[in-house]
Amino acid sequence: MDYMNIISRSLQNAWKYKFLWLFGLFVGWSGGGSGGSGRVGSDHWHIDPGLLALIIVGALFVGLIVFLLNIWSEGALIHGIRQKESNQPTDFTDCSRRGWKKFGSIFGIKILAFIAVIGVIIASAIFLVPAFLASVVLGILLCLLFVPALIVVIFMIVAVESWALRFAIIRDMSWEASITQGWQLLKSRTSKTIGVALSSFLTKFVFGIMLVFMGLILALPAILIGIASLGLALIPMIAFGVILLLLFTAYLGTFGSSVWTIGFMQLTEEETAPQKA
Repeated sequence: MDYMNIISRSLQNAWKYKFLWLFGLFVGWSGGGSGGSGRVGSDHWHIDPGLLALIIVGALFVGLIVFLLNIWSEGALIHGIRQKESNQPTDFTDCSRRGWKKFGSIFGIKILAFIAVIGVIIASAIFLVPAFLASVVLGILLCLLFVPALIVVIFMIVAVESWALRFAIIRDMSWEASITQGWQLLKSRTSKTIGVALSSFLTKFVFGIMLVFMGLILALPAILIGIASLGLALIPMIAFGVILLLLFTAYLGTFGSSVWTIGFMQLTEEETAPQKA
């Protein structure tokens, strides 16, 4: 399996088919924000319970919207890459339609994967926390044993999820059948699955380092301007940073999905016949 070729083609796909960037943005986007507001009373900060509740509800609502858009974008992006790799016509509308059509299957796969990851983390914490309370040394020793195993298990869950999503979209399977097939593909192609995952992760890591250095270089003029006027430099610097981050996330989200999709097509010897939307 030529991983460098997969990376090269995925980089080209992500750059050439910019209509996929909106989907890539929601697929690649991760993280969240929380806020709080307070007022000074005596010598301490006091949080307004009503405002805090409003912020929490707002954050949960935004998180839900982003999650739903992520589900839609997963299907749309996988379909778009598959069509382009198969030299089949597609556009934003076609990809969007496919994403909505397979929304239920993608939702089932992602929810089950999320529950599995959370369950593994909670189970590990239940075992490790008492060990730390009994002895810090014992807790550290167990962590050294458990953390690698935890990483392996989480990787397996993520890999099965990634393959299952493509069985659901490309092979038009139900979420139950997709998960079963995803597990079978992981078992039969473990080393190549690891290769695909590393191809995506390491390339994104390199791009992340490049973004940091580029951000530092581009920030120098703003810093010099900020010496004279902080407000004059801060506003354009923040605006430019947000735009750069969004474009970067959209590109890498498209790239990452392309790596897994091309890898899937090669591993399963996906036929290039036109797919019904």
